[in-house]
Amino acid sequence: MNGSLDLSNWDTHSVRDVAGMFSVGNRLKSIDLHGWNISSLVDAHQMFNGEVSPDFNPEFHGDVLQSIDISGWHTDSDVMPLAAVYHMFKDNRNLTTIKGIEDFLVKANNVTDFNEMFMNCPSLTSLDLSRWNTSKVSNLREMFANDTNLQEVKGMGNWDASQVQDMVYTFQNCINLTNLGNLANFDQAHNLNNLIGAFMNTPKLTDQTTADSIANWDTSHVGSLVYTFLNNGFQKLDLSHWNTSSVSNFALAFSRSHVKNLNINGWDFSHGGVISMLTLLANPALINMNDITLPTEANRFKVSDFNGDQPIIVISNQLPLSLNNERLNDNTIGRQNSNKLTFVEKVNPSNIVGTKPMDFVFASVADFQKAIAEATDKGGIKATIGDGNSERWEPQSGYDLTDDPAVANSQVNGKGLHTANITEPTSFPEIVAGIYQLTMAPVTEAYTIPIIYRTPDVREISRAVINGTLSNGSATLASNTANNTIQQNLPAGYDYVSGLLTADLLISSSINDPIYVIVAAQTNPDNPDQPDQPDHPVNPDQPGQPDQPNNPDHNQNHG
Repeated sequence: MNGSLDLSNWDTHSVRDVAGMFSVGNRLKSIDLHGWNISSLVDAHQMFNGEVSPDFNPEFHGDVLQSIDISGWHTDSDVMPLAAVYHMFKDNRNLTTIKGIEDFLVKANNVTDFNEMFMNCPSLTSLDLSRWNTSKVSNLREMFANDTNLQEVKGMGNWDASQVQDMVYTFQNCINLTNLGNLANFDQAHNLNNLIGAFMNTPKLTDQTTADSIANWDTSHVGSLVYTFLNNGFQKLDLSHWNTSSVSNFALAFSRSHVKNLNINGWDFSHGGVISMLTLLANPALINMNDITLPTEANRFKVSDFNGDQPIIVISNQLPLSLNNERLNDNTIGRQNSNKLTFVEKVNPSNIVGTKPMDFVFASVADFQKAIAEATDKGGIKATIGDGNSERWEPQSGYDLTDDPAVANSQVNGKGLHTANITEPTSFPEIVAGIYQLTMAPVTEAYTIPIIYRTPDVREISRAVINGTLSNGSATLASNTANNTIQQNLPAGYDYVSGLLTADLLISSSINDPIYVIVAAQTNPDNPDQPDQPDHPVNPDQPGQPDQPNNPDHNQNHG
């Protein structure tokens, strides 16, 4: 079959079983069953379960069906015999509309199992189930799993959740889910026993109303929290009222989650393993683990259970502080890969002048405050930045650790962090990984550049020296280089040919390496356009006359 199918006129008053009715082989885009009388219907499981391809590859299940109309389904009485609806809409990857779904189970007094009901329907974006009768439903396993475009499920907060036991992978891989509303009614699920992967891979589920509403769930019978919040979007979770005395496995419970503030005070870990429970968190995080019951030695917490790149602070009066010194890998002790104070030069923030590795487990808030205060007081900073940099940094006047608390990318400028100013624990992870700017005195050093003047045939004529200073990489030329050139040092009788240096060129030159200036001998400095003339007498047209002797006696020859 292809296209659309309209069976809305069928007389279904006596129909008891429609299980798998449209599940195999059809090529329908829309199915219209509106107005059916389901007074006798008992079994509708897999009714629209996506068709199976010839090779039974699940990737090709339900690639055609887009619309189902079950609006107006009704019974002749207030009693609906329908009991089986599991897998009912499963595996329809192009299904966008289920008309009438909001009224479907209003009278469903006998339905117990929602297992995989909407699983693998990645084109669904919203479902309104607020009027459903769920008073006997115990199984929500994978009900919405892999609905990757589902953004909202309305009405679960109105459900009677008192019989719910199984929530394994209920919302697994609903990667665009943002809102479930208030789920406080699930507090009445006193037989809830399995939460494996319940909120797994829901990174956009950040609604704080939903997060707050699960705080008082009765988890006293829950046996496993494996993957429960793996890659979940809740940023603040207070689960300190969860009873974990029956939990035998906590592996990866919060791994990759987006939590920033997690409270699991009082949790009982004595019966379970905690492998990678808090690894690879997506955000800097504060984790409260006071008054917990530790696991057995065989299952003890290891630093690898807190592995990750984001800074974390764990406040616990029970966890061993030795975790801070446990080697995470060949290159890292504790969480020092992320928990470290970084001090940079204010005028050049890319210049790191020191880093201070920090612990991640603290017995109390006061202990964390003390550690930060010690690391950022005068002695602590000087010890971190080392002797050479310490000579360039001096605390400003009034250095008393009383200025505003520094957070990531803030300025220290000679000021420290005071315990009185770091009272908000949620800021601790940013503080412990902060980048702090220090006002440093400039580094000044002298430099000398020899200047060698020579002819094009590499014959050295003379030398000069350029002296200056370097301050934080900027060159200052001494006074003997007037006008920032070396023209005045040209040897007498020679003209410049190439290699003239300006201040900019000097800055880029290697200090103490000679700079060569090519010069050529002057041919006629006064009148270069006329050929040279030999020396000549003052009056070349008159011959020279010999000196005449004196003739005092007029001594003349007569005869």
